[in-house]
Amino acid sequence: RAKKSTSSGTQYFLYDGDQPVIEMDSSGAVTRMNIFAPDGLSASGTAGNWTSYAFDPQGSVAQRLTGSQAVTNSSFYDAYGQEFTTGSPGDPWAYNAQSGY
Repeated sequence: RAKKSTSSGTQYFLYDGDQPVIEMDSSGAVTRMNIFAPDGLSASGTAGNWTSYAFDPQGSVAQRLTGSQAVTNSSFYDAYGQEFTTGSPGDPWAYNAQSGY
Protein backbone atom coordinates (compact mmCIF):
# COMPACT_ATOMS: atom_id res chain seq x y z
CA ARG A 1 0.00 0.00 0.00
CA ALA A 2 1.20 3.51 -0.79
CA LYS A 3 -0.29 6.93 -0.29
CA LYS A 4 -0.11 10.33 -1.96
CA SER A 5 -1.27 13.64 -0.51
CA THR A 6 -3.09 15.94 -2.93
CA SER A 7 -5.02 19.19 -2.61
CA SER A 8 -8.23 17.15 -2.41
CA GLY A 9 -6.94 14.89 0.38
CA THR A 10 -4.93 11.74 0.72
CA GLN A 11 -5.08 9.12 -1.99
CA TYR A 12 -4.17 5.48 -1.31
CA PHE A 13 -2.97 2.84 -3.77
CA LEU A 14 -3.15 -0.93 -3.38
CA TYR A 15 -0.63 -2.84 -5.47
CA ASP A 16 -0.42 -6.33 -6.90
CA GLY A 17 3.35 -6.61 -7.16
CA ASP A 18 4.38 -3.36 -8.83
CA GLN A 19 0.99 -2.68 -10.47
CA PRO A 20 -1.46 -0.24 -8.80
CA VAL A 21 -4.78 -2.11 -9.01
CA ILE A 22 -6.97 -0.06 -6.62
CA GLU A 23 -7.03 3.67 -5.85
CA MET A 24 -8.93 4.89 -2.77
CA ASP A 25 -9.70 8.23 -1.15
CA SER A 26 -8.97 9.04 2.50
CA SER A 27 -12.27 7.50 3.64
CA GLY A 28 -11.41 4.16 1.99
CA ALA A 29 -13.87 4.50 -0.91
CA VAL A 30 -12.59 3.04 -4.18
CA THR A 31 -12.07 5.85 -6.71
CA ARG A 32 -10.51 3.82 -9.54
CA MET A 33 -9.63 0.25 -10.46
CA ASN A 34 -6.89 -0.65 -12.92
CA ILE A 35 -7.00 -3.90 -14.90
CA PHE A 36 -3.79 -5.42 -16.24
CA ALA A 37 -3.35 -8.05 -18.95
CA PRO A 38 -0.15 -10.08 -19.39
CA ASP A 39 1.33 -7.31 -21.57
CA GLY A 40 0.37 -4.44 -19.23
CA LEU A 41 -2.48 -2.02 -18.61
CA SER A 42 -5.78 -2.94 -20.27
CA ALA A 43 -8.50 -0.77 -18.69
CA SER A 44 -9.06 1.68 -15.86
CA GLY A 45 -12.11 3.23 -14.24
CA THR A 46 -15.06 2.69 -11.96
CA ALA A 47 -18.30 0.75 -12.31
CA GLY A 48 -20.12 2.11 -15.35
CA ASN A 49 -17.28 4.45 -16.33
CA TRP A 50 -14.47 2.37 -17.86
CA THR A 51 -11.68 3.50 -20.15
CA SER A 52 -9.78 0.98 -22.25
CA TYR A 53 -6.49 1.76 -23.95
CA ALA A 54 -4.81 1.26 -27.32
CA PHE A 55 -1.02 1.47 -27.28
CA ASP A 56 1.70 2.47 -29.72
CA PRO A 57 4.71 0.17 -30.31
CA GLN A 58 6.64 1.78 -27.41
CA GLY A 59 3.86 0.96 -24.92
CA SER A 60 2.52 4.51 -24.62
CA VAL A 61 -1.21 5.24 -24.71
CA ALA A 62 -2.22 6.11 -28.28
CA GLN A 63 -6.01 6.19 -27.73
CA ARG A 64 -8.45 6.10 -24.84
CA LEU A 65 -11.79 4.44 -25.52
CA THR A 66 -15.14 4.29 -23.71
CA GLY A 67 -16.80 1.03 -22.74
CA SER A 68 -18.59 1.08 -26.12
CA GLN A 69 -15.18 1.53 -27.87
CA ALA A 70 -15.75 5.15 -28.91
CA VAL A 71 -12.44 7.07 -29.02
CA THR A 72 -12.36 9.82 -26.36
CA ASN A 73 -8.91 11.15 -27.30
CA SER A 74 -5.75 10.31 -29.19
CA SER A 75 -2.17 10.97 -28.12
CA PHE A 76 1.32 10.97 -29.53
CA TYR A 77 4.65 11.70 -27.87
CA ASP A 78 7.88 13.45 -28.78
CA ALA A 79 11.31 11.87 -28.21
CA TYR A 80 11.30 13.11 -24.59
CA GLY A 81 7.91 11.64 -23.67
CA GLN A 82 5.94 14.90 -23.79
CA GLU A 83 2.32 14.05 -24.59
CA PHE A 84 0.35 15.79 -27.33
CA THR A 85 -3.33 14.91 -27.18
CA THR A 86 -6.63 15.80 -28.83
CA GLY A 87 -8.31 16.23 -25.43
CA SER A 88 -7.77 16.06 -21.71
CA PRO A 89 -6.71 12.51 -20.71
CA GLY A 90 -8.25 12.64 -17.22
CA ASP A 91 -6.02 9.83 -15.97
CA PRO A 92 -2.34 9.30 -15.12
CA TRP A 93 -1.64 6.74 -17.88
CA ALA A 94 0.36 8.03 -20.82
CA TYR A 95 4.01 7.65 -21.83
CA ASN A 96 5.22 4.04 -21.39
CA ALA A 97 1.99 3.17 -19.54
CA GLN A 98 2.44 -0.52 -20.24
CA SER A 99 5.87 -0.36 -18.56
CA GLY A 100 4.94 1.49 -15.37
CA TYR A 101 2.75 3.97 -13.55
